[in-house]
Amino acid sequence: MQEVDLVAQLQLRGLTPAAACAFLDSCPTLLLEVYTAGRFDCPGEFEARLVLDSRSGPPPAAHFELEAWMGGAAALDSTGARSAMPCQWRRQAVMLEGYPPGVRRALVLLRGTERRFWSGHYGAKFAAPSLRFLPPPPRGS
Repeated sequence: MQEVDLVAQLQLRGLTPAAACAFLDSCPTLLLEVYTAGRFDCPGEFEARLVLDSRSGPPPAAHFELEAWMGGAAALDSTGARSAMPCQWRRQAVMLEGYPPGVRRALVLLRGTERRFWSGHYGAKFAAPSLRFLPPPPRGS
C-alpha cells in the first residue's frame, strides 16, 4: 500500500496549498496505471486498487481492518482479481472521476499471488505504477 498526499504532490509541482485544494475540489479524473505479469514459471493473480480519501490519520495496516476502513472512503475502484500469465506483461488501469469534493489523499494497493508454488507468496509482478490527473475533455465535446 502506498499513501499519496495529493496536496503535497501538487505543491511540488508549483501550486500553492489553496490552489491545490481548489484543484482537488474540482474533482479531476485520476488514473492509476500499472503493468502486471505472472512469474516466469507459473501463472498468478493480481488486483490493483485506487482509494480516494478525505479523512485524517493513517489508514490501518492490517488487511482485515483496511477492508472495513475503505468502506468510508470518498471513492474507490479496482481492477478486481485478474489472471497474470507467465512473462506476459499487460497494462492495467483504474480511473476515478465524479468523486465528492474534499479528497486530499490517494491510496494505491497492489496485491498479487501465484497459483502453483510457495503457498502464493511469490506471485504476480508489478512494474511502472503511475498515478496522474487527466486533463478535462475539451469544451463542446
